[in-house]
Amino acid sequence: MGGFARVAKLRNPSIRYVIVDLLDTIALSYTFLRLNFPDARFMLVHNRAELAELDLSADFVFIPAHLVEDIERTHFDLVINSFSLGEMPQAVVDSYMDLIQETLEVNRFYSLNRYLQHEKFADWADESDQASYSTPLDSTWNLLSWEFCPPFVQRHLVSGGSKWIRSQYIGAGGELDSTATLELYVERRPYSQDDPDGNRARSDELLDKALGFGTLRGAKWHR
Repeated sequence: MGGFARVAKLRNPSIRYVIVDLLDTIALSYTFLRLNFPDARFMLVHNRAELAELDLSADFVFIPAHLVEDIERTHFDLVINSFSLGEMPQAVVDSYMDLIQETLEVNRFYSLNRYLQHEKFADWADESDQASYSTPLDSTWNLLSWEFCPPFVQRHLVSGGSKWIRSQYIGAGGELDSTATLELYVERRPYSQDDPDGNRARSDELLDKALGFGTLRGAKWHR
């Protein structure tokens, strides 16, 4: 609700921050950041006409989620998504990733979303409501960091009352639980450096290795 944006702005006052979210959440984050930065410049986008005249010199820009398909090609140093893509239907995830990878010019992308959670912790009525994979990256990213169940997430969710079963990913026969997440940080590289054949061979190699694990339940991360 604006907490991360507040910390980022306090650490680096020169940054410009764009928030894309649902209208109700924007109302909360807008109010919160207004109270914390009364002298900052704000732009709240209401319609497509205002979106076409986007002022990225403002300290904080707020764009409702229903307008994202109309965002024009714009450069961003960093795109962040945390505990959001993993809660969407796959079609919505794909549309956001197309925005990040096809429409915008993005230098780096950071994702922290649930991953490999056991289906017994699912809170959706229909499996079609849940994404199969929350970060479908294309082949032109360099991996900077990949961490399954980062410690800071474990501490946060355990303190909030969630049960953490560490043994599920160190081979002791435990099962995945509701705190299973993936922290992913990647950097864009030029398309000219892409190697489709090499990528495909490496992908097949990793898939064969994964299929060798007896605990693999299926291709979908929530199975």
